Order: sequence, then C-alpha cells, then structure tokens
Amino acid sequence: MSKLNIRSRLLLGFGLILLIFVSSVMLTFEYVQESRRLLSEVAQVVQPLELSAASLDAENSVAVLNLADRLKEVIDKNLENLNRAAAVMALSALMAINLGLLLSFVITRSIMRPLSSIVEIARRAGEGLTEDDKNELEKAVSALSSTR
Repeated sequence: MSKLNIRSRLLLGFGLILLIFVSSVMLTFEYVQESRRLLSEVAQVVQPLELSAASLDAENSVAVLNLADRLKEVIDKNLENLNRAAAVMALSALMAINLGLLLSFVITRSIMRPLSSIVEIARRAGEGLTEDDKNELEKAVSALSSTR
C-alpha cells in the first residue's frame, strides 16, 4: 500500500466506498423483491376467498367480496409503492455514482495540481543551483519521496 501514489489511494478509497454503496443498494433490491413475492402470495389467497363467498349467504358473501376487493386494492397500492421505491433507488444509485466520480476527479485534481507545481518549481530551481545547493535539494526531494 505504501507504494501507491496519492491518486491511486484516492481512487482505491472511492472504489471501496462505491462497493459498499452498491452492496447496500443490491440488498435493498432483494428486500423489494421479497416484498413483491409476499404480496403475490397474498393475492393468491384472495382468489379462493372470492370463490368461497358464493357458498355463503348474501350478507356474508358481500362482506367477503368487499374484503377481497380491499385486499386487492392494498396489494396493488403496495406494488405501486415498491415499484416507485425501486425506481428511486436506481436513480439515486446512478446519481451517487456520478457524483462520486466527479468528486474523486475534483479532489484528485485539487491535490495533484499543487504537487505538480511544486515539482516543476523545484526542477526549475535545481537548474540554476550550485552543486552544494543541488545536494541540499536532492536531500529535500528524497525526504518528500519517502513520505509517499
């Protein structure tokens, strides 16, 4: 790890954050799929309930049919909400990935530009120095290089 430059470390850190984020989104999608499956099972129970209503007297038959209709409404509403939630999660994931890429680029650039300027200034300064000055500069550059 100590041989990685600053840009590589930033990108590696961003990659790890992105991996954690994508894992959490995938887990959330699994929960949405499980909720859909459970709602489907409830919907399958409603159909026999409607069929059994025919064998009841008129008052109970109407009550059972009303209950079945209400269950269908609740199931449909929950499926709509799950679909919206999945769409929002997907859009949020794409936005977060794009924002993360942009931020990693900006942060890396903001760090690398000043460092590149310092290296360029040191290179130019080194061209006009005496031999003793060059030795001092080499020591300073060596010390800076060891902090990587």
